[in-house]
Amino acid sequence: MAIPSRFTGYISSVANQNMVSSIRLLMHRKYQRRALLVLGNSAHQLIVMLLGPLVSFLVIRQAGLAHWGAFVTVLISVQLAGHTLSWGNKEYLLRAFAREPATMAATWQDTFQTRALLFLPLWGVLALLLPPALAGWLFLWLLGLLLYQSHDVLVVYRQAFGFAAAVELAAVGLLVAGVLWWGEGITTVRLTALFALVFLAKGIAFAGRFYRDTGLFPGIRQQADGQKGKLNLHYFGLAFPFFLLSFSGMVQSRIDLYVVDYFLPATDVGRYQVFINLLIYLQAAANFILLPFVKTIYRLEYAVIARLGRRLAALGAVLLPPALALVYLVLRYLYQIELSLSYYLWGALFVWPLFFYLPIIYALYQKNRQNVVIGVNLAGITVNLALDLWLLPRVGLVGVVASAAVVKWLVLLFYWWSGRRLEQN
Repeated sequence: MAIPSRFTGYISSVANQNMVSSIRLLMHRKYQRRALLVLGNSAHQLIVMLLGPLVSFLVIRQAGLAHWGAFVTVLISVQLAGHTLSWGNKEYLLRAFAREPATMAATWQDTFQTRALLFLPLWGVLALLLPPALAGWLFLWLLGLLLYQSHDVLVVYRQAFGFAAAVELAAVGLLVAGVLWWGEGITTVRLTALFALVFLAKGIAFAGRFYRDTGLFPGIRQQADGQKGKLNLHYFGLAFPFFLLSFSGMVQSRIDLYVVDYFLPATDVGRYQVFINLLIYLQAAANFILLPFVKTIYRLEYAVIARLGRRLAALGAVLLPPALALVYLVLRYLYQIELSLSYYLWGALFVWPLFFYLPIIYALYQKNRQNVVIGVNLAGITVNLALDLWLLPRVGLVGVVASAAVVKWLVLLFYWWSGRRLEQN
């Protein structure tokens, strides 16, 4: 029996509505998942950023600036060693996993075993340069960094940002609990022990979470059965560009702190480290603002990227005054650190240029001009070091801030010139 046309029309209408509703539901779930990923990644990054200020605040308030300044020497030494130990593995492995996902476990093991060759030499250097009482704790701290940094790539690849954020939050809690437990009795040895145990715990947590991807634990069934890594000394050459890019960037942003740590007493080191860290966090705001648009930037013409840089710089100019006012309040009323107005004026000049030239850096990456960025970093290290050595004896600590600001403006001019060349080509 034939179905009347009015019923077939009704059935078709209902089917279409159900299809539209299903599509909307799928789209809603898609965007909801993306939002959760963005929130998880942001939470992860923010917790890592808050770790330093929170611990330094507690140590300074309970034991004084000198105690924190003395520990800064250990902290920056371990950071340098840890960065060398990572040897650009995150960026290298992200590209390798994208090209050959089927051999992910073996590739990860290759880099892990090869980079592990650096472990004992780096620990030996730290043990020689720092007090002997710290040697055992430095061993555990560096081991924790090896595990932690080796698995960081899998957080991005597997988009496990929620797990990473939970681990970082637990780490912050342990550090805070340890500092509060010791109170006024906190010492450099105890702080080193605390950081070493927390980083080792983080490394073990990451290793446990991703063992199916890495095959790190023998005898446990992995997703990629039978994959075994081997020493691959060619890795050091293949990953060297990634290492040099990140390492030169880190040193360029920290060279002033290294100079202060070498020449000035612990109290000044602690004061400067807290101040410059807060300024670096203000610079990080530019990255947070730009991050959602990075994929789009790689598809844009340079003229559009330059316009984006100008808009970001304008936004930075608006955000800086209230942000620096907040830095002043935090330093004076929480840390009880008094600094003259000149520090904040030079601090503003230090922070603002990055808002302008950050998009230009992405434009250079787009054209595979990473060597330009490396060259700028190395030149910045050289100029900053020379200015620090000249200004520090003459005008004191504020001269180091002024030096860092001047270098940022020189970097801005060079990136602007490099961008104009991209536009002409």
